Amino acid sequence: MSRRKEDDVDVWCNDWAKVRRFILGLGPLGRDGELIVKPHERLGKLRCTLAQVREEGEGAGHRRVPVNDSGHVQQSWPEVYRGMALEVQRAQLRLPCKQREVLLLHYVWREIPVVERCELLGFAGASEYYYAVRRMKIALRAVVVGSEAPARLYARA
Repeated sequence: MSRRKEDDVDVWCNDWAKVRRFILGLGPLGRDGELIVKPHERLGKLRCTLAQVREEGEGAGHRRVPVNDSGHVQQSWPEVYRGMALEVQRAQLRLPCKQREVLLLHYVWREIPVVERCELLGFAGASEYYYAVRRMKIALRAVVVGSEAPARLYARA
């Protein structure tokens, strides 16, 4: 059985999920579905930062901010939602709780098998889970595009 092709909502949600995973400290997934950066590796970096703060005090770890050719400061915050990831973040806050749970489990917690996702959400099986995913995507698209009438219609997922 072949995988279905990603639609634009999948692309939006995958962008959102990358930032969400980063914020939650989960890091990216490799091709095999395993975490590229293991939790103990992240903890080691955190311990180094805390030790630096303890030793250097205020301003520890401060680095010079890079400036581009035109004299503007170049700063980047990877934990900030931008573009469609920001639109998905705003839209998901307006979805019903159950649909937000489906969104999180489907896009952010990819390493959890579908069977366990079904148990966590209280679904009888994979077909009910994927039906809820389809309804969530329709509702999310409706909120992002700006029409809330379809979002309320599909809120019963």
